[in-house]
Amino acid sequence: MPVKVRCPGCEKVLNAPDAARGKQVRCPKCETAVKIPVAEKKKRVKQAAPDSEYGFLQLDLHEAEDRRSRICPACGERLDDDDQFCPACGVDYQTGQLPEREMKIRQRGGPDPRLFYKAAWSDSWDYMKKQKKLVYRTFGYWVLLASLLAGCLFMVDYCTDRVLVIFWMAVSVVVSLAFPGWIWTLTVRIVVASAGKKRLDRINFDIFLNIAYGIKWVLWYVAFFLPAAVVALPLLLIDQTAFLAAFAGMHLPILCLVPTAMGHMSMPVTTKGWLSPVLVPTALRNFGHSSWWVLIFLTVMIVCFAPLAGGTVPYIAELTGTLQNGTQFPTMGAVIIISCAVVSHILFSYGAIFLMRATGLFAYYNKNRLDLVTSVKEQEYVPRDQLYGSDETIMQGSQAGMILLIASALGLAGGGIAAMVLEDEFTVLRGLGTGLGLAGVAIGFVGRWSLSQTAYNVSTNWGHMVRYVPFAETAFIFIHFQKAKFPALLQLFSFLYIVGGLFLMYLGEPEQVGVKVEGLQL
Repeated sequence: MPVKVRCPGCEKVLNAPDAARGKQVRCPKCETAVKIPVAEKKKRVKQAAPDSEYGFLQLDLHEAEDRRSRICPACGERLDDDDQFCPACGVDYQTGQLPEREMKIRQRGGPDPRLFYKAAWSDSWDYMKKQKKLVYRTFGYWVLLASLLAGCLFMVDYCTDRVLVIFWMAVSVVVSLAFPGWIWTLTVRIVVASAGKKRLDRINFDIFLNIAYGIKWVLWYVAFFLPAAVVALPLLLIDQTAFLAAFAGMHLPILCLVPTAMGHMSMPVTTKGWLSPVLVPTALRNFGHSSWWVLIFLTVMIVCFAPLAGGTVPYIAELTGTLQNGTQFPTMGAVIIISCAVVSHILFSYGAIFLMRATGLFAYYNKNRLDLVTSVKEQEYVPRDQLYGSDETIMQGSQAGMILLIASALGLAGGGIAAMVLEDEFTVLRGLGTGLGLAGVAIGFVGRWSLSQTAYNVSTNWGHMVRYVPFAETAFIFIHFQKAKFPALLQLFSFLYIVGGLFLMYLGEPEQVGVKVEGLQL
């Protein structure tokens, strides 16, 4: 490297080569002899051996330690001042070892099931107090739906036209499904959050979704408690009261299966949750926790509906005396029972959240013993035309069959219920005929909409013609029969359902019934 030297004569800075060290050179400006200094040799510093103790003689360990922060000795996680155990790995800050309880949890793969007995009460109580907004929303939805249901039932009693009565009865049934659907939604979401120890996200109220969940709840109840009805069915041949008593009594042992079932109903695969006999071995493995949950359930129900029961008993006694004596209707008793009902449902809004949290804790403490299916195997995507064929006949056929089945079941069930409720005006045949006719109308609307969509899939012109031009749908069915055969089949069944319904209504007329009875007597 060049060496910079200042000339003592003219103060000019000279750049001498490194080879000129130790020699004299002349300044090119003033011809003064300038001596270039020799390079200094660096002194080697003797370092202490790595294992020597002399290298740490001047190190102050008290100054090297940061006493202002607490660090986990195992994973390095920063701890708060009041943390005894590391929140990340569970190691004790003082000993640097896992506590015995944490070691058992890791060996078990989950929490200690024995803690459920206490947590089911204390943790559920704290959770209920934290979810006050959810409690108020639940009570508000109950008031809203109860008001709508009361209005629908008033219209059922007010209307005299048969069709309007059936319409308002159907609306009443639909509205009454929304509240159990909301309870079902809350239960599933709280069980999922509790089983995974996650925060509960906001749950929005969707009335159509809740009605769908209400239908699901009804179907689940029928499927889950059907074995009890089957076992008690022979008593129906002896006495109806004995059958009802046996069926109600069998609800208590079946309740032991409910928390296990709700754990499965909250998972991606819900097959086991529908079948109560399948859950018996699983519930027997957790019999202590299941019995404890039943005790919590009965306690919540008694506390919540005790005011309603307390107001109902004297009201029924007063109403019975009024009917026997012919005195005025007991309006004060009605006000009392309505007030008791409001108090009971306020308590039930709290108790429902409490019970849902207890159900979630049941799934949390027993998730390794419930055989829950927490994930679904990834499915390979297959294009629809490859799965069903280019004409989609299999898919359309299955959809058409499902529509016919559902419409037939709902129509016949609704007509039968209407016939039993309105027995003064309806016969059973008239009720079934009305339900079958309404089912035919519904199937016709679905078939018409499906045919219109099929036409639009072919071309926009065909879609407009089928929708707006008379008899264009007939031409479309003949030209594109392969694509339109199932919508056409729905419309054909719609016609048959309506004709069959009218025929049953004709047979159910009082005059026709009287003629047939008189003919039989002859």
